[in-house]
Amino acid sequence: MSMFADETYQRITHYTDVIVQVPPRQMGFNHPGTEVWYYNDEFDGKKSVCKSPIGVAENGWCADSYIFTTGIDAHLHYLGKAVSRMCLSSGKREAEPAM
Repeated sequence: MSMFADETYQRITHYTDVIVQVPPRQMGFNHPGTEVWYYNDEFDGKKSVCKSPIGVAENGWCADSYIFTTGIDAHLHYLGKAVSRMCLSSGKREAEPAM
């Protein structure tokens, strides 16, 4: 059984990831659905869950609570993994580095 059984889908956002805020609410854009926001720089499982039903203004208490975000470092690391090196220009995934 899903943790969010009453929802159709969820979108996961991470910390100050500026990409998930584009286009911004201030331009009238709305991300519907449930946002699961991991709100710190380290993946330790701490999160907030913000629901935004279709037709209702996007919930501003998750990723949108950071108004002035710059850089893309938070976009390059999700759920404790660096995602910036997962794809090559050829579209093939790189091998996971040995630990």
